[in-house]
Amino acid sequence: MNIQTAFKDLSKNYESEFFSFYGASFFLKREALGILKKRVLKNNDSSFNYYSFDAKFDREDVFLAAIRTHPGFFGEKLIILKSAEELKPNLIKEIIEGKAPQVFVVFLSEKALKRLSQKVGVLECRDPYENEMPYWASYIFQKENKKVDPKTIQFLTSLYGRDIDSLYQEIQKICSYVGEEGTIGLETVHLVSTRGKELPVFQLLQGLGMNSLKTNLFFLESLKKSGEVPPLIFSLLARQCRKLLHYKVLEEEGLTPYQIYPKVGLSPYFGKELSRQASYFQKERLEKTLIKLSDLDLALKTGQISPWGVLYKSLSHF
Repeated sequence: MNIQTAFKDLSKNYESEFFSFYGASFFLKREALGILKKRVLKNNDSSFNYYSFDAKFDREDVFLAAIRTHPGFFGEKLIILKSAEELKPNLIKEIIEGKAPQVFVVFLSEKALKRLSQKVGVLECRDPYENEMPYWASYIFQKENKKVDPKTIQFLTSLYGRDIDSLYQEIQKICSYVGEEGTIGLETVHLVSTRGKELPVFQLLQGLGMNSLKTNLFFLESLKKSGEVPPLIFSLLARQCRKLLHYKVLEEEGLTPYQIYPKVGLSPYFGKELSRQASYFQKERLEKTLIKLSDLDLALKTGQISPWGVLYKSLSHF
């Protein structure tokens, strides 16, 4: 069974209450989890219905208690066990035999788990073969409500071979760049993908908190000269600020970086970049900055300030 078929099967109501998602692809494991979560919880992901543990960091008695506790009136419960390769076979057996009714358990691991019960549905989330990559590129664009032609897909997938996690992040970057625009052409993809690291807009976003104000103003001037649209840049600034604040909030709650990355929608590779950037900020500063950006957005919409004026003032708050 290929993974496309497996994804379709995950959305159906079949009897398995245990799943093992393993492999190198962060993106495919996250997608599989999303499909299963929607099926089991039906958009009800309250703290009573959805739990995520890491076998490497969390106490065994804590996640065992959650697995053995019936959800009662709260409906079905989904429990994620990350770093499942850290679990000993006897403990996995104990989990399977001691699970309460209406509880679904997902084992997430890099490698296949050994001696699993036949009750466990196993899905290998390996990097797709190169001839499968166009399917996944189209799949990701479709989820972002973007239209692309086959030539654009072919060009983009030719850059990444079998690396679907990097392809996913690249498509996210392209979609951020075009904003609300519904159709993405080859010219735009070529510009962002081949010069992405050199584009002033991404140098500006990735340098927030690390670059001096003078450096950020230089990038902003470059954007102005190249004819970029101010509202798009402003929306990207606000988005990056929200992502950084989300990271700091989760960090304050005691989560490790590797626990935070999936919650902010990043693979470990790109998550490390966000971690590094977040280390330059205090949570309170980001909260104040987001409030200032909201005030500037209102001022822009009511004509109290020019579009480029909003951007210059925005940078002074980072």
